[in-house]
Amino acid sequence: MIFPNLPIYFIFVPIPIKAKWMVLIWGGLELVLGMSDAPDGVAHFAHLGGMIFGFMLIMYWMKKGIVWRH
Repeated sequence: MIFPNLPIYFIFVPIPIKAKWMVLIWGGLELVLGMSDAPDGVAHFAHLGGMIFGFMLIMYWMKKGIVWRH
């Protein structure tokens, strides 16, 4: 949310993707994998909870003026 247009590069695929799209893709992937019953040993809903908490925390900081958009 602070730097949404910052490019992110994957290690194996050298194609840049904007951070805002990466977060949406990653959140969707975590949701799909969390709803599947594959025993992969990853707490997918904990990742989604962390994303939601991070979103709420940044919104709070923006409201208080601690953090602003660039």
